[in-house]
Amino acid sequence: MATYLTADPKNPLNGKPVGTSLEALQKAVAGGGLVEHVYLPDNQIMVIDEEGLYKDYQINIAASLLAMRPIVGDAVIAHSKEID
Repeated sequence: MATYLTADPKNPLNGKPVGTSLEALQKAVAGGGLVEHVYLPDNQIMVIDEEGLYKDYQINIAASLLAMRPIVGDAVIAHSKEID
């Protein structure tokens, strides 16, 4: 299972498990749209909305710190072997 990391740390879904199928990842971060993979250390992958900047999403501070680059919107983090 992957972990949901919301841009709003007060969101009750923050830290909840998420499925790792493409459809589950798309629904979690992009509302069914295009997703982008951000590669992290230790074979972790962060999945984000590819069009998050165009959609004017809020900055995700926790995800940005993990990725060491600006990340906007919600993110899902999983081990690379978990992603379907």
